[in-house]
Amino acid sequence: MEKDKINKEREELNLLNNDGVKFTIEVDQWRWFRRIRKPRVFEIKQPTLAVLDLLSAEAIEVVIDEEAVAKNPIGESKKILARSIVPVSRYIAIAILGRSAEHVTPFGYCRNDLKINKLASLIRRSMTPKQIKELMICIINESNLVDFIYSIRLIAEGRSTAPSRIEE
Repeated sequence: MEKDKINKEREELNLLNNDGVKFTIEVDQWRWFRRIRKPRVFEIKQPTLAVLDLLSAEAIEVVIDEEAVAKNPIGESKKILARSIVPVSRYIAIAILGRSAEHVTPFGYCRNDLKINKLASLIRRSMTPKQIKELMICIINESNLVDFIYSIRLIAEGRSTAPSRIEE
């Protein structure tokens, strides 16, 4: 019985990781001095390692001091909100753009801040906190960090000698 649940969950995650997640945002557009709300469909697919690196760079910007929140929940929540709106919207934008979040230069790949900021601005203007929470859960599931950590463990287990740092 327990194995059936695990297998079903694994099948759902594989389906999610292969197909991606599609969602719609109502976007305001201006036509002849009139505002028109149009749906725009976005898709989040499983990110590459380069995209995971960009996502982790944005995630580092979001810091929550649990002790300060415990002392002053409302005041600290407002400070966290003010600090975190831009990094969270950029995080979602990078997840949506995927490999398009970077562009090729003669020296390698660079982050495409123009595309990221444009989409992040759209996200900030169009999405509610509840939608962002649900989307963040989808992004974390789609990132498939469990398999990545598992592959790192496989590499670490295969060593014949104990690691020694040069600094020591």
